[in-house]
Amino acid sequence: MNPVEALIYVLREYLKVHGKHIESMCRVLGQECIRIEVGKVLYRYHSEVTGYSRFEDIISEILSSEELQRKLMEYGVRVEVDEESGTKYLVVDISSLRKLMT
Repeated sequence: MNPVEALIYVLREYLKVHGKHIESMCRVLGQECIRIEVGKVLYRYHSEVTGYSRFEDIISEILSSEELQRKLMEYGVRVEVDEESGTKYLVVDISSLRKLMT
């Protein structure tokens, strides 16, 4: 898998477990997008089936390439890094979240 496919795979695994709850909370709160902290949430859904031994390697590779970031945006997903803390987030708009859940 390329890094974008690998990240989408991990995100879909996460959404299999939490997607319906997230979608319903966003609907109630009127949110248009969500931020998922990479370090605390997504690592546990990573699998070596992606071809990467560490989830952080996927994120690092995407952040190092504007082309990969553009490809990720085609899924309605972007990686955001907090300037102060260095914390990495996936930002997903709700309509894209619904598509990723199917």
